[in-house]
Amino acid sequence: GGSLPAGWTAKDVGAPALAGNAAYAGGVFSLCGSGADIWGGADAFQFSYAGMSGDGQLVAQVLSLTDTDAWAKADVMIRESLEPDSRFAMTVTTPSNGTTFQYRTSTSGAANLQPGLPIGPPAWVRVSRSGDTFSGAVSTDGVHWTSIGSVDIPMGANVHVGLCVTAHNNAATACASFSQVAFGGGVGITVTSPSSRIVY
Repeated sequence: GGSLPAGWTAKDVGAPALAGNAAYAGGVFSLCGSGADIWGGADAFQFSYAGMSGDGQLVAQVLSLTDTDAWAKADVMIRESLEPDSRFAMTVTTPSNGTTFQYRTSTSGAANLQPGLPIGPPAWVRVSRSGDTFSGAVSTDGVHWTSIGSVDIPMGANVHVGLCVTAHNNAATACASFSQVAFGGGVGITVTSPSSRIVY
């Protein structure tokens, strides 16, 4: 795959056992990540991200995800830092546990979730920030959205926003593909992939 779009970086957070990677080509992000989970007091996953200051959102269509575990995760995340125990909010797809909105409200604190639609990839996911209120939503078509939940998390203005994959199995690597990725700060949305639906 090609290099990531301008302004995007990829790295493993929390030192998964197997190295992950991320690529971008033809409007599709491809991420592979190991890691035990994004949960509990600390996380291990592959993160492809950009910076965001203030309010905004990230939308993506998760096309596919390797079934390394029923709770393997492909998601869009807003994260305070790149430390494993950072505060975060994310909207998640899984192979067989549907969609959820998950978050950690305090550094090193426990993670929590709110269940969403019982759908797996392909599914659309959105995470947004308004002040210190973070919200998750899912969609089957990218047009009609179902809110999963929201939570108040104290975070600084400058955060990391991006795409995540964790295998939920530190001996395996899960791969996911994301299309129609749209990143927005405030009201302006910058579409980083083709806006037209190209069918091959």
